[in-house]
Amino acid sequence: MTALPISACGGENRQTDRGRSRIAPPARLDCDHNHLTSYNGQVAEYHRSEDSITITIDTDWDTEETVSLEFTEKDSPAAHFLMNGKEFIKDDWLKVEVEPGVLVTGMYAFVWVCLDEETPPVIDWRPHR
Repeated sequence: MTALPISACGGENRQTDRGRSRIAPPARLDCDHNHLTSYNGQVAEYHRSEDSITITIDTDWDTEETVSLEFTEKDSPAAHFLMNGKEFIKDDWLKVEVEPGVLVTGMYAFVWVCLDEETPPVIDWRPHR
């Protein structure tokens, strides 16, 4: 995974130097904001196996970023998801996948990655963007 630090302070959305707004990180993400980066854009590739999800995002910043989320049977990947900035519930799977392992076409996502290499990423699905 390529990760370039992006300042992601808490608070409201704010304008960047390129005129795009940046969203504040999720409150439940336990990571020092100095070690946090985010990617947002169209999901170009999606792969879900029994113990991982890997997504590649064509970002709004004209880069391509790949992020993997590893989990166990006891730790559902949904524990690391949000839906439009809110808690991910079981019915939200129907908004993300058309069938298990097959992503809805045109899915947009914000992915929060802690650069400590210990904290799992958080994926905020945005199906209606």
